[in-house]
Amino acid sequence: MAEGTRTALKGQIEDSQRQQEVIQKQLEHHQQAIFGITESGNDPAGWTFKANQYFDCFQIPFHQKLMVASHHMEGEALVWYQNALHARQFNSWESLVVALQGRFGPSAFDDPMEAIMRLKQTTLVSLYTSQFETLSNRLIGLSEKHRMSCFISGLKDEIRIPVKMFNPLNLGAAFSLAKLQEEHVLSSRKSWRSNNHFGDKWPVEQVALADLANKGPKNLFPLKKLVPELQGTTEEDLEQLEVSIHAISGCVNNNAMKLFGKIGSVSVEILVDSGSTHNFLDPMVVEATKLKVIRDEALQVRVANGTKILTQGKCDQLVTIQGTKFLVPFHVLTLGGCNIVLGVQWLKTLGSIQWNFIDMSMQFEVDGKKLILQGLMSHFSSVFEEPVGLPPPRAFDHQIVLKEGSAPISVRPYRYPHYQKAEIEKIVHDLLSNGVIRPSQSPFSSPVLLVKKAYGSWRMCMDYRALNQETIKDKFPIPVIDELLDELYGAKFFSKLDLRSGYHQIRVREEDIPKTAFRTHEGHYEFLVMPFGLTNAPATFQGLMNHVFKPFLQKFVLVFFDDILVYSQDFAEHLEHLQSILPVLHQHTLFAKKSKCRFGVTEVDYLGHIISENGVKADPTKISSMLDWPVPKTVKAMRGFLGLTGYYRNFIKNYGSIAAPLTMLLKNNSFVWSLEAERAFKALKYVVSSPPVLRLPDFSKEFTIECDASGVRLGAVLMQDSQPIAFFSKALKGKALLLSTYEKEFLALVCVVGKWRPYLLGQSFKIKIDQQALKHLLEQRVATEAQHKWISKLMDYDFRVEYKRGRDNKIADALSRKAEEDSATLALISFPTPLWLEDLKQSYAFSSDITNLVVALQKGQQVSKEFSLQQGLLFRKGKLVIVPSLPFHAKILHHIHHSPEAGLLQPLPILQSPWLDIAMDFIVGLPSSNGLTVILTVVDRLTKFGHFFPLSHPYTACKVAEALYGIPPPRLISYISGTTANAEVDHQLRSREEILSLLRENLRKAQERMKLYADRKRFERVFQVGDWVIQKIGTVAYKLNLPPSSKIHPVFHVSSLKQNLGDQISPLPTLPPVDAEGSVQPEPELILDRRMNKLGNHASTEVLVKWYGASLEDSSWESLWKLRCLVGKALKKEGLSRVPCEGLEDLQYPYKGRRSCVQEELEGVITVLTE
Repeated sequence: MAEGTRTALKGQIEDSQRQQEVIQKQLEHHQQAIFGITESGNDPAGWTFKANQYFDCFQIPFHQKLMVASHHMEGEALVWYQNALHARQFNSWESLVVALQGRFGPSAFDDPMEAIMRLKQTTLVSLYTSQFETLSNRLIGLSEKHRMSCFISGLKDEIRIPVKMFNPLNLGAAFSLAKLQEEHVLSSRKSWRSNNHFGDKWPVEQVALADLANKGPKNLFPLKKLVPELQGTTEEDLEQLEVSIHAISGCVNNNAMKLFGKIGSVSVEILVDSGSTHNFLDPMVVEATKLKVIRDEALQVRVANGTKILTQGKCDQLVTIQGTKFLVPFHVLTLGGCNIVLGVQWLKTLGSIQWNFIDMSMQFEVDGKKLILQGLMSHFSSVFEEPVGLPPPRAFDHQIVLKEGSAPISVRPYRYPHYQKAEIEKIVHDLLSNGVIRPSQSPFSSPVLLVKKAYGSWRMCMDYRALNQETIKDKFPIPVIDELLDELYGAKFFSKLDLRSGYHQIRVREEDIPKTAFRTHEGHYEFLVMPFGLTNAPATFQGLMNHVFKPFLQKFVLVFFDDILVYSQDFAEHLEHLQSILPVLHQHTLFAKKSKCRFGVTEVDYLGHIISENGVKADPTKISSMLDWPVPKTVKAMRGFLGLTGYYRNFIKNYGSIAAPLTMLLKNNSFVWSLEAERAFKALKYVVSSPPVLRLPDFSKEFTIECDASGVRLGAVLMQDSQPIAFFSKALKGKALLLSTYEKEFLALVCVVGKWRPYLLGQSFKIKIDQQALKHLLEQRVATEAQHKWISKLMDYDFRVEYKRGRDNKIADALSRKAEEDSATLALISFPTPLWLEDLKQSYAFSSDITNLVVALQKGQQVSKEFSLQQGLLFRKGKLVIVPSLPFHAKILHHIHHSPEAGLLQPLPILQSPWLDIAMDFIVGLPSSNGLTVILTVVDRLTKFGHFFPLSHPYTACKVAEALYGIPPPRLISYISGTTANAEVDHQLRSREEILSLLRENLRKAQERMKLYADRKRFERVFQVGDWVIQKIGTVAYKLNLPPSSKIHPVFHVSSLKQNLGDQISPLPTLPPVDAEGSVQPEPELILDRRMNKLGNHASTEVLVKWYGASLEDSSWESLWKLRCLVGKALKKEGLSRVPCEGLEDLQYPYKGRRSCVQEELEGVITVLTE
């Protein structure tokens, strides 16, 4: 036994040694199979992927994966692994992968989907592709289609649009097309990328986008490459040249030193770049200046990103920089960010250089003279300094003019948390040290509050609401953003200046300083400069800006408060504009914050928009807050979301239609979040996230409007050269929904012309519409009053109407028809539901035929098409089926036929004197008389005395009230007995009063009798507010909540109303049975009476029969002999041999009746027949 144990143990040891040898051989043979993690910057996901591949390939056992993996760790990763292993943080390969990802991978709180959607190309396509693939690898389960959509949407506009037109099938094709398009853009970049004037003389041929669709990817741009790739050349044979990526890509930041000079008469933009080894000159400058280029052997130039390109020759040329001429040797090379690059080759010739990167200036000696080269910003560095002291007094110092009789405004301060008091003290100390505020003894006082900034710091705000209520408002016009953007057509270069603490650069008028006083927990202070929060502060600031920049406004400068935009059509002109603007800021002691300014860019964010040569689009950074907006839970939150998205409605097609379900939630007591609202909320987020680029209007060209109207909506688009400028969508309401198609199209035309009046007034434009009749609008004879009003609104415009088929008018048609399918309105109809319907359902169990039929319908089996099951009730041809044996047929019939009318009689009150109760009406449509076309009639209901007042249309409630109550009623003299000396007159007046009293009493008694008789056939019905009732009006009238489109007056008499008890319907009477041939076979139910009738020469017995399923009124006299025959046939059909003489209730036969002598006689007859 012991020997066997030793043998088994020895075998296990040998197997273990063999496994160790195999592992050792695998590790030695595949030492480089897995990348080692040497630092935290490496990618653990890629390392993990290769490790899993290795494990699968060599079939590494589960328990050995940790050991094998640790063998391939080095440096920081190995140290981390040892510490984690000692702490027992993982015990398997899977737990190690999770720990690696947490230690060396991206943060667990990072959202790769958000990052890939925000990723935008800012450099070369190759770098963008690498960043995209890194993020894409972290997204598991994202489809190829979505990856390709994210990649294309992040490309630059000049690359994205052509790539999108070719509709690549996969990511690989999209990568290739993007690289090819980038190569074309770099090679065919026009002269506007530089600051010269020769762009119009030597244009670069552009490929029209319309022609791209006819070209394949292989011949996308059949132009000669200006940046050829080096093929088959060794580095040893060529001179080593390097250039920075900024000079090639055009992405030059504001910290790079740019100078402006001239070659001959041509202005050039110069980049002083220590990252480039040599001097380079753009071929466009060569063509413009007709320079002689030595076309020697091409030299290799290495770009900082590793790309290799070739030069196109050499030349030496004099360059004038700030009045000094330099002879510079150049290599001709296509540049993207400037015209000339002066690299280390030129810097070496200057000798000792003092280079100040803060002021962007260079100081060196040329021919023994000191020379300082400065960029444009350096000349006006004082504009970007931190202001010291108070601004100078100006004519636009802020004034606070209070309403007459206003007392000093004093509001007690708020209570602050302890941690905020230190922040308030710090801010107040800074304001005091800067001279912005001073201690105050003013009777005015406003509280302060702290608002947290985006980066965690605090801003102290003054609560001037009480002061603002007593301030007379300044009506200085504030610019409209849309009107400002309309001025930018044709601009290619932009500079944005942001003033530093703009309000604090304006003083408060000396006598108004005490009114700005505020209190904190430690003191009382007042502002010497204009603070934030005053009602007239925006008007004061805009007034100063308009005064300062008045010579340049709408020419090349836009000003919206402290945001100043300079725009130009070429760079040289832009430089001149900046040289005009910056001295003005210096002259008026206005300071800008350089970190927030941008200069000489081709795309700029301004007032929430991205502006470029191509047009204007929404700022993605502003849109991100809309995408993160939570689901609104209140009307206020919904109003905030719609206000934010509505700011960009000009960019979004169908905005009004998409947002319609959300807009409906803003109505009173209608905020109920539904599935439709959820879909609209998500759809609005989606369309806002990808708005189109709108063209800027060119007022030298003709505008085109395409408009359309559907059943419920108007839609239009304003265009130039087939490119949209703005969209318009509006829902029809009220009476407009009832207009004819012609009138709706006419209304759409009038609305859009009024909407875009600033663009169209004084311009010739055309309107395209799909209504043939409107083509000759100005030649037609208008008939209705509405058409007269509409045509008068169009008289000031110069336009022509063209017919365009609806299928061709796609944009306007889509804008007008969006959500038309949801335009139907459901009206709530309430009706009574008898309580016996549940008993009817239970009675089905007593009839096997009906039970089988109901079960078959519930299971979906094939039965006769005549029968259907609705909410557990059986219907035949849409009518309710009632079991014949139901014991309360009579109750049902009695309830239906004999229910009294609801609501007791309410007679009008008997009037006691004239003019206590009047009736009014309007007579309209009369011929005009002195401008008056309406008569208001007022009649006293007692005396029938009338007043008639002329009015003009339209009339208001105020005019009607003035006409009605502006004239006193006729004076009526009351009689008092004994007040006249004439006995006869006194007797007649007394007799009249007695007669009137008698008439009133008789009228009262007649009313009471009439009410008594009328109420015998009525019953009182009362509803409470809440039973689908909004308001009780009077005694017998109620106001209901009806849909606005129902066109029915919401007030109803109680006789027209019944309380809603459910969603069932009242049963219909059971129809008489039919035989196999389809003939009606009435069945007798009850014998009501008997009589003898003469028939010829002998007497005939007749009985009064109530038929089954019919009312008592339908009972008929029938011959007893005919009735015997009918009953006999029915008995034979049922298979009965004898009918018992007593107890019809015990007879299983559908005829039931009262115990009477007539019934007994009939029973005897039946007995004889069966025998």
